[in-house]
Amino acid sequence: MKTSEDKPSAQIHSSSTTFSSAVISSAVSNVIGFPLDSIKVRQQTYQFPTIRSCFQNAIQHEGWRGLYRGLTLPLVSATFSRSISFTLYDSFKHSFENTTPSIRYFLSGLCTGSLISLFACPFEYSKLYSQIHALLRRKDVQQYANTFVKPPQPPLSSFQSANDIVRRYGFCSLWNGYRYHLARDAFGSACYFAIYETFKGFLISNQVTPHFAYAFSGAFCGALSWILVFPIDTAKSIVQKNTLLAVKTPLSSIPWLSFSIYRGISISLMRSALINSCNFTLFEVLRDISFFQNI
Repeated sequence: MKTSEDKPSAQIHSSSTTFSSAVISSAVSNVIGFPLDSIKVRQQTYQFPTIRSCFQNAIQHEGWRGLYRGLTLPLVSATFSRSISFTLYDSFKHSFENTTPSIRYFLSGLCTGSLISLFACPFEYSKLYSQIHALLRRKDVQQYANTFVKPPQPPLSSFQSANDIVRRYGFCSLWNGYRYHLARDAFGSACYFAIYETFKGFLISNQVTPHFAYAFSGAFCGALSWILVFPIDTAKSIVQKNTLLAVKTPLSSIPWLSFSIYRGISISLMRSALINSCNFTLFEVLRDISFFQNI
């Protein structure tokens, strides 16, 4: 079976072309998918029975802007890390060029995810802090309802969240839950790129139009890779939330074998499929535009 790499054009993209194309495609796709990510985090960390109830709760108490609370830092982080990720991935693919395609894709993704996780963890932790801060604040308001204590201030922005985490818990606390983040990103990235490359190559070799191959393969790899790593992502969210509440989270306390570990999976699958379909389609198209090839 031929893959997309059998085509000469797949070999001519420079690192600058890959990076600049990934910057734009990642920024656009992350803005589109961020509200779904906000709902996902709320479902993972609080007992909302359905996506609809979680969405209605957010709109009722925080308005539409609440669904975009915490966007700034993860937008910068995700855009930059995705751009670096795609560039590193292309570089690792050349390093593993003597291996079989499937192994090359998996190892390249594994190495890429491991490196990116170190940079991305503080941004994602700040995003989670910002997203659930309003829920934590409402809990505190109820606690102080019958006292004269002044309730906490309004929800924090992304930058304020990062500053507040450092002020309260120290700089290194930005990497709370890092082992879960590393496991999720390394394994998830390996599956993500391997699935995308394999399906894209298969579809194109069977005369499917490239744009459809990019969109379908992006949606499929995003959804399937999330199914595989979602329990780790939920564990990460639980651990990071508990650190904000000064609660320890033993490994045995995480419901690995319970359906609750997949709370928020449906919204995650929709978000991941949407984001990655948009991202890969735009990324592949931009890389073939002469303007980016001349950068």
